[in-house]
Amino acid sequence: FFKRGNKIQGLFLTFCEHSFIAIDFLFIFDYTLIVDDFENVVNTYKN
Repeated sequence: FFKRGNKIQGLFLTFCEHSFIAIDFLFIFDYTLIVDDFENVVNTYKN
């Protein structure tokens, strides 16, 4: 039972790590989109 519990705990931890990585990736992706929009706005004001 204890070994099985450790296995489940390990799977849960890896799942959490993958979720955090996915969340970080989404934030980075959103950030790049925001930066692109900002650059577009700056360029339109320059022109």
